[in-house]
Amino acid sequence: MKAVGQYMCICVGSYMAYQHNNQLEIAVVEDSEKNYIACLEISNREIVQAKLKYNSPIYNNKTINNIVLSWCKLNHLKINSRDIDNKDAR
Repeated sequence: MKAVGQYMCICVGSYMAYQHNNQLEIAVVEDSEKNYIACLEISNREIVQAKLKYNSPIYNNKTINNIVLSWCKLNHLKINSRDIDNKDAR
């Protein structure tokens, strides 16, 4: 997680203890070249944060936003974050 945080300039590396204690899950979206594109914080089957590089919300990238929406639907995850534009999913 530290490598993800450093590459994306976000603080996800500091969440490792919470992840280790099963208090949350972190999912990382990568492109075809294995570059980190987005980072998702999941707690109690809900997406609570969804960030691009520099803590930008994923709604700033429509393609990634839609991929995450599809992934959430497939995995029965609720979206509880302002970082995702899910108006079309309602």
